[in-house]
Amino acid sequence: MIQPDFITIIVIVFSFAISVYKIQLFHNKNIGYFSIVQFIYLLIIPGIIYLMLYSYLQAILRRPLNEVTFIPDKLLVNILLLAQLFTYGGLAIHSVTKMLSENMTNKKDEAFLLNRYFHFTFSHNLVYGGAIAIAFVLPLVELNHMPPDKSYNLLLSILVGILFSISLVLAMTWYKAEEKDNYPQFNKWSDLKTVLLLGMFGFITLIYAIRKLKPELNEYQLVIPTLTIFSTIALLNFLLIYKKLKRGGFRLYLRLGKQEQKLLEFDQPIINSHNKQSPSK
Repeated sequence: MIQPDFITIIVIVFSFAISVYKIQLFHNKNIGYFSIVQFIYLLIIPGIIYLMLYSYLQAILRRPLNEVTFIPDKLLVNILLLAQLFTYGGLAIHSVTKMLSENMTNKKDEAFLLNRYFHFTFSHNLVYGGAIAIAFVLPLVELNHMPPDKSYNLLLSILVGILFSISLVLAMTWYKAEEKDNYPQFNKWSDLKTVLLLGMFGFITLIYAIRKLKPELNEYQLVIPTLTIFSTIALLNFLLIYKKLKRGGFRLYLRLGKQEQKLLEFDQPIINSHNKQSPSK
């Protein structure tokens, strides 16, 4: 059965997850080896979201196919299943590595550095990237099928997308700003480059699909909120690139295994800001 407010409930669950993470009491109280926040993240929230995604996907697939489809349903469903698997795998890796980090004291030890990589870079990219991939695939499945009889409020869809975007940007900003588990600070925006690139790819692909299929946007529940989310990520990408170009130190690397090859480098600022006049003597 289709949930008419599917995307709204997802936003509420996602906002709840962000709020829970910021409450210190849930970090300090344990259930066995797990803190309450880890228990909620590993069991309660994934269970709710998985059941909702599965129910909504089945409801979409029962609708008649449009005459023109963008990507076959079979491929999209396979991508969606992999994205769900990787997202939950990222949550599990993050939980285990967080518990390990609490019992590691030698910050220069190779095991500590390896655990830090999986705790921060790897697990967060899996979770954020998997969530972005799910948000990218579901609207494409929806666009392949006839819309339901009802139309959705355009203003409300944009508002829901904005709320979800705020929650996502807050989550990534807190990840960048906080120094957790006595880890030294490092460039965490760079850690999330996979997420940012996925967001840009999703935004461009969804725009192309809409132009090709030419749907009435307010007839679908997911298209407008997803476009709003991806637009926010695209804007964040441009702001970060602009900041790099303005301050200097912009570099592009190609990583092959443990080796990196520099593709592009700008050590000096490319975008010049207004020069401040030096005070007269």
